[in-house]
Amino acid sequence: MLNPYGLVFRGGRWYVSGWCHLRRDLRSFRLDRIIEATPLEASFDRPADFDPAAHLAHSIANLPRATAVSVRLHTDLAHAVEELGRHIGVFTPDGNAVLLHARTDSLTWFARQLAHQPYDFEILDPPALCDALVQQAVRLQRLAMPTGR
Repeated sequence: MLNPYGLVFRGGRWYVSGWCHLRRDLRSFRLDRIIEATPLEASFDRPADFDPAAHLAHSIANLPRATAVSVRLHTDLAHAVEELGRHIGVFTPDGNAVLLHARTDSLTWFARQLAHQPYDFEILDPPALCDALVQQAVRLQRLAMPTGR
């Protein structure tokens, strides 16, 4: 049983977020994966401060992927979200910067996402992400070299 608190459209898919009685926790579910729903006579109150979009973003950012990533982005929150998209992780303002916390199965993929950003950033964790970024830089430098034209 689910007490639905809100619907969110994200990445071309609809999600419902709310209180899951089976897991006894807040959960989000893709609507296209729900096979059957039966309305019940029971009623419930939605928490006043519940933000279904923020809950979904946090849930996706914390999926059990191989590696946790933390990066300080030297830009404002709006620009960080505009450039990277909300789907990549959880953004938290940090003075004149933004902290990005995410999880990834591919540090190479994550390094490519960072490499095309127009603002500076600092990789806080893991150190292996720095190595993946160096590999991207070496690749780009090789590709930028004249080939004898």
